[in-house]
Amino acid sequence: MKRLAVLLLASNAFNFGSAANEQNQRLVALSEEDRNLALTSHVQRAGKDCDAVVRSMQITDVFEKAAVWSVSCKNEKEYAVSVFADSGLQPFVISCNDLKDYGRLMGIMERAVNSPQNSPVAECWKKKF
Repeated sequence: MKRLAVLLLASNAFNFGSAANEQNQRLVALSEEDRNLALTSHVQRAGKDCDAVVRSMQITDVFEKAAVWSVSCKNEKEYAVSVFADSGLQPFVISCNDLKDYGRLMGIMERAVNSPQNSPVAECWKKKF
């Protein structure tokens, strides 16, 4: 019985590893400086105005399919960056203002059809001063 439990745990660990967002796990494993450099590259490749990411924080991990990071750039621009588990998908970058507007729109649409609000991200993380 004990051996069966160990085999089940090992099987679950293997399945979790294969479904996990390895792209995001690699990003998390980096030093803060290297992570900010990688996120700067993602934002710039998306054609957004960001001289250098100076702050980053993971704000959600949606069912291990995509992680969303909130980033602030040296030039004071702020973005949400989605890092997908599928390595074939490029990170998606949206300004924090647009993300907030999207969250409001989704909330309005969900309330209009009497559905509970399911939008996992409505705003980027903001540091309170």
